[in-house]
Amino acid sequence: MSWFFSVWSMKQRVRGFLYRFSLQCLSILILFAVSQTAQSHEIAQEMWNSHPSAAQSKDPSVFHDIGDLSKSDLVFFDGRRSISLSVRDDMAVVRPTSKSKSLDIPTKQKIETGPKSLEGAYNYGWCRTAGAYFLSDIPNQKSLKADPAIGEVFPVFQAGATSWGLSDRICVRFLPGTSQQVIDEIIANNGLWVAKNPSEIGAPGAYDLVVSDAFGTAALDISNSIANHPAVDYCSPDWITITEKFLKPSDPLYPDQWHLESASTPDAVDNSDINVESAWERTLGTGMRVCVIDDGLDYDHEDLTIIRDNSGREIGFDPVDGDNDPRPTLDDPHGTAVGGVIAADINNSKGVVGVAPDAELMGVRVIGYSVTSSDIRDSFLFALANDADLCNNSWGRVITLILTDICNDEDDIFPLPLDPIQRDGLEQLINNGRDGKGCVVLFAAGNSRVDISVDELNGHPDVISVAASNNLAKRSYYSSYGTPIDVCAPSSDSNPIYSGNFCPEIWTGGTLGITTTDVTGFFGYNNSNYGFDFGGTSSACPTVCGVAALILSLDPTQTRLEVQTQLTNTAEKIDTDAGEYDDTGFSIFYGFGRVDAAAAVGSGPVVPTFTPTTPPTRTSTPTPTITPTPSFTPTITNTPTPSFTPTNTFTPTPTFTPRVTQTQVSVAVGGNPVSIDAADLDGVNFEDILTADRSGDGLSVVLNNGLGEFASDAQSIPLGEGTRPSFVATGDLNNDGALDILTIAAGTSQVIALLQSNVQKGTLENEFQIGGKTYVRQDLANLDVERPISAFIGDLNGDNFTDLTLANSEGDDLTVVFGSADPNGLLNGVGERVSSGGRLPVFVTGGVFVQANPTVQLVVTNWEDSTVSIVTVGRNAADQLVSVVSTHSVGVNPRHAVVADYDRDGDNDIAVISQGAPQLNVPIDGSITLLYNIAGTGVFEEADRLVPGGSLLSAAAFDFDKNSFLDLAVSHRSISGDEGRLLIFYNDLGFGVFDPFDGAGQAPLAVTSAALNGGLPPDEDVAVADDLLITNQASNSVSVVTITGDQPKPRVTGDLNLDRTTDSVDLFLFAMLGGQSDPLVRKGADLSGEGMVDANDLIALLEARNTEVPAEPRYTSSAKDEDEAAFSPEAHDTNGDGVVDGADFFTLLE
Repeated sequence: MSWFFSVWSMKQRVRGFLYRFSLQCLSILILFAVSQTAQSHEIAQEMWNSHPSAAQSKDPSVFHDIGDLSKSDLVFFDGRRSISLSVRDDMAVVRPTSKSKSLDIPTKQKIETGPKSLEGAYNYGWCRTAGAYFLSDIPNQKSLKADPAIGEVFPVFQAGATSWGLSDRICVRFLPGTSQQVIDEIIANNGLWVAKNPSEIGAPGAYDLVVSDAFGTAALDISNSIANHPAVDYCSPDWITITEKFLKPSDPLYPDQWHLESASTPDAVDNSDINVESAWERTLGTGMRVCVIDDGLDYDHEDLTIIRDNSGREIGFDPVDGDNDPRPTLDDPHGTAVGGVIAADINNSKGVVGVAPDAELMGVRVIGYSVTSSDIRDSFLFALANDADLCNNSWGRVITLILTDICNDEDDIFPLPLDPIQRDGLEQLINNGRDGKGCVVLFAAGNSRVDISVDELNGHPDVISVAASNNLAKRSYYSSYGTPIDVCAPSSDSNPIYSGNFCPEIWTGGTLGITTTDVTGFFGYNNSNYGFDFGGTSSACPTVCGVAALILSLDPTQTRLEVQTQLTNTAEKIDTDAGEYDDTGFSIFYGFGRVDAAAAVGSGPVVPTFTPTTPPTRTSTPTPTITPTPSFTPTITNTPTPSFTPTNTFTPTPTFTPRVTQTQVSVAVGGNPVSIDAADLDGVNFEDILTADRSGDGLSVVLNNGLGEFASDAQSIPLGEGTRPSFVATGDLNNDGALDILTIAAGTSQVIALLQSNVQKGTLENEFQIGGKTYVRQDLANLDVERPISAFIGDLNGDNFTDLTLANSEGDDLTVVFGSADPNGLLNGVGERVSSGGRLPVFVTGGVFVQANPTVQLVVTNWEDSTVSIVTVGRNAADQLVSVVSTHSVGVNPRHAVVADYDRDGDNDIAVISQGAPQLNVPIDGSITLLYNIAGTGVFEEADRLVPGGSLLSAAAFDFDKNSFLDLAVSHRSISGDEGRLLIFYNDLGFGVFDPFDGAGQAPLAVTSAALNGGLPPDEDVAVADDLLITNQASNSVSVVTITGDQPKPRVTGDLNLDRTTDSVDLFLFAMLGGQSDPLVRKGADLSGEGMVDANDLIALLEARNTEVPAEPRYTSSAKDEDEAAFSPEAHDTNGDGVVDGADFFTLLE
């Protein structure tokens, strides 16, 4: 039989082999240059165009356009990715003529009366926003156009496993900073008119537009064209979608709420409930505002408390009818039942009780009808605008493909893409809700017993996905499953034969339904105000929503991630025999278990307990591995909103007097080198050159003769056609003491190792000779990754074995693989997923930041969020991998980070390199953000943001001018992308002065430091590596920059503010930095005469700047001052010039 069932969304943690599907969303991406101190790489070209900031220029080897899209392509491009479409011959969107206005056909049933051309078709309903009907099972589409009652006919497309209907409406969102003139020109040039502007939508830069005189695929064609504009974030047809509720009713069996406490219900086992009575002793959910997006909510029900505004007016929204009254119609009792599960009142001598009985509700009526994507977007934005703390969604999209076999768990995996309009509204609610702490959004997994691993709604990384269990604490037969599942909750079950499913073997014996509220009177599930057989994941989802409300009511300062983590980490494992839990405690049927309300509200925040023990080696299984805290983190110290106009805390004035002498030669390598590393590959104790050549589909090796001189021809290591490598690095991958090579093939999503071997053969295709060393290729085929971009090789848990971390661009997370004594442990490992702390992570490196804990922490640049994350991973007492993440706002489009001690306080700091957005009409310059580690605590503060103009791509740290402070070498391009150079930012107790090293080659990209002419540097001593390697994309070469010549003359002694003089400004700076313990210094810097050095002295200093600074000091030693009695001018003439002045105080720094 034909099954129409619902779907929700793919958590971007969906595992590697699952996200490749037949009707794949063809993500067009480009990677561009990202590097670290020892290696650098590019963001693969395939990924670049996935983000609105994708740059476009004249250089085809650097930036690529998506290309022209014609109607015959049947492709939908939203500005970030492409989705293949196919026309449904049996479906159409039909609009009546202006004369007939309505076709007078029945809704949600087969059409037997009305226009002749529609007889036998099925009407999903009238879509008010589009002014059209969504029809299926159409006997003859050609007859529609000849029918005088029908005006326009628009196509319906198959998108993955669901169907999208076209009309004449499109939705677009422009990038921040786009001028109104540009917006108006785009609208006018494409024959559009504005249906809703940003203020009406409630989203900056968002417009709902209508195509004038549209027919056929006109809206799709125009949308695809606009999506290519560099000022556009996304553009999409306002697709008409069909949704359904996730109710799975069973026979009325027992009028008791066993799912809350099962002790009094004979047919329910002890651990089938959520253990809520103990939780109620701590909280009833007071103060929580819950939005129920469904088919309506009975605002007049005696057992529900509805949210009202300050004037006493009920708050609600109904995009189906276009008003603010979400009360259900005659056949819409679903949302009312959901609301009762969440928050039915307690101790009112009426009906039932909800999980969070003191919570209040607001309703949205949008589900179960033909609605547009903008209707669903507006539903999410309604919840955001009305301060919803939680948002329950017991619904999903209809799958319009035939399910072949529901009797087993090996069904085809149907892709269910999420269009950018709905995603935009969802992510605004998730990210901006609760004043930036995030709204807790939950979705029901669905009742189709299918794998939802490629459902992009349930699978969204910030959504809580809920499955169903029954009164026997086992799987409800209908419950969908897969990697997106976070937790499960008790709900209904029955013998599937009663639902027309002749597969009794899939039934685990559950029999009870859920007792909850029903629409008042005769228009609900029965003629009572309460129902006794509610169920499905539609009931499981609001049960978890209620528990989340209890958690949040105890501490409203918690972020949505902390609430989600509390749910998963306190869930109880059920059905351990058949649950197929993996070694991380995750089950594709139950997630991390059944929610436990008492444990969730009674336990404190999850704090990782780090132990340097070797985790068990993972093996590849058909079921992808998920961490116990799936793609979420227990602590987020800051969730920044990216700024597209960076605040420049300091814009240096260039000085063109280089402090050092440099010589430069060019070395030819393979086509389009995008990543580089320097390492001793041939074992003769000199660093050689290693590059990843994207268009060359391989690696290049150039050996060093020990004098910093290189062969004219590079050795090529082919990786295979279409591999398009985007990253290369070196390290000991199999813990045998020998250096190995790791590369990431962006074109094929492969992670490839070249292992140094003691056996020299050189005869096999997978063996390569580099000097006197043999390297053997081994693909890391078991890794659980999603479009990996970069990697960090290092020991994360202190067990002295090499670990591997990969940044997953499509998963928005990291894959961590722990090494072990087994040489093949890391190479054959699957890995565990943890959050990257942001979207589109493009670079990962590591460093030790906390003095009290020498554990290596990860540093991740998140391109789409314009943030950098510091991620700490470790294992808790249950040996589960958990993570703690802090995020910081940086410049637009960060692509690289360099960890080093920039302020010489003994603790590592972070320099973040952001490219900017050169493609905008008003380009945004790249920047360097300096984050200083405060006293070795691992807490960072922004010290400087340097904006030299143009785009910055990658960097390396070293002490160029030998003043004991690490400087930064940064690859730089003009806004056009054609001109390139290397900038040296000198560090003089603070960055600011930079020298341009022109002639670094055309289109410089990756840069790394190296010791090319005198042996290898110690592993941790970046300062010794004082030479540079820069890849040049356009010329297929590497620039070798060797630092030689005389050292620069010292600055004027004591010149802290770099003005080449020593005066009171320097005295004040020194007193503030380190001289307050010296009474003489303190007295000299006390310009305000208050007896202390503070901000008032700075004010006094600035007021006196125009007065001449006296040649002699203004201070003298006084016998009356006991603190200074022991001092004499001679004792403080430290530089021996016969005068005690400001210069004497600074000789302490030399």
